[in-house]
Amino acid sequence: MIIGISIPLSIVTAFIGMRLAGQTVNILSLSGLIVALGMVVDSSIVILENIFRYEHEGYSPSEAAHTGSDEVGGAVFASGATTISVFIPLLFLSGIIGIIMTDVSLTIIFALGASLLVALVIIPFLATHLHIEGLFEDERTPEQGGRLRRRSRRIGQGLTGLERIYKRGLYWSLSHRFFVVLLSVIILASSVLAVGRLGVVFIPSSDSSEIYIYMTFPQGYSIDDSHGRVLDAQALAAELIPEMEHSVWFTGYADEYSRSRPSDNSAYAKLLLVDSTERERGIKEIILALQQSLISTIPDIDAVVEQGGFDKLLAIATGGSGFQVELSGPDLNLLYEKAIEVRDVLQDDPDIYKARVDVKRDQET
Repeated sequence: MIIGISIPLSIVTAFIGMRLAGQTVNILSLSGLIVALGMVVDSSIVILENIFRYEHEGYSPSEAAHTGSDEVGGAVFASGATTISVFIPLLFLSGIIGIIMTDVSLTIIFALGASLLVALVIIPFLATHLHIEGLFEDERTPEQGGRLRRRSRRIGQGLTGLERIYKRGLYWSLSHRFFVVLLSVIILASSVLAVGRLGVVFIPSSDSSEIYIYMTFPQGYSIDDSHGRVLDAQALAAELIPEMEHSVWFTGYADEYSRSRPSDNSAYAKLLLVDSTERERGIKEIILALQQSLISTIPDIDAVVEQGGFDKLLAIATGGSGFQVELSGPDLNLLYEKAIEVRDVLQDDPDIYKARVDVKRDQET
């Protein structure tokens, strides 16, 4: 019951800290609470178990609470502080990663800090006034008490066996220190090499079965000229993508957010594929094939094919998909020339399927 009380106390205290820090309850903060939920009871369990041990040995409730919490309080505080310190550097991240990790990290820090406060202050107080021994013995029939003792005995025997195995392993490690240190260094070096080979990604790409095509035609194209090229692209997409279930094509708009700014030489399309479990090709393979075919088959088209779903939302939040190279300087014409050179260099990279210059000169310059 005492542990059951410590959980809501820790969460409520964490909410108070979030309120003072100006945080709101959202998906990110709730994710932090879920992560911390399994850790908020650890300190309380350690403190309560030690208090129970002393009370079981004959100490009075107040003496058991004082001695038990004082004995392991320093270790519990050090353990909790170590865990909290892991999340503090994440508060200084910037960009989209900082936006996500700040809420998660702050919530975990508040929850773990609250759990330490509850474990070191509230748990000894409750153990003193609720009398732990009475909680285990009162209101039990002899038959229930016998079953509980037998189960407790079996659990105790299993823990004793684990303790013997741990002791043997500890004694062996202390007598072979050089081997243990060497093995630790090898494991650490192997871990560093493994991380380099596995690669690092912020959020892995998912197959959303949605594809967006953004098409741009030369200046001077009429809406009818653009529509003719769009029909060619539609026929090509239907031929290349048998996995396509539905498609919607729009002529005269650069994207789904430019309905108030029509453009005769722009168009875009949204393609919906069958579920990823019902097709052999992945969405990345389909996008790459469609991108190459549109550029090589249809004249006067500059097309960008992107994945929809969460990947598109993340691209909007971060200012674009892939990575960006920014150039700045006082001479706009020189900047544009250099941007074209950078684009050509990037386009020659086999790992890059599309590079484009976002800033373009208008028709009058």
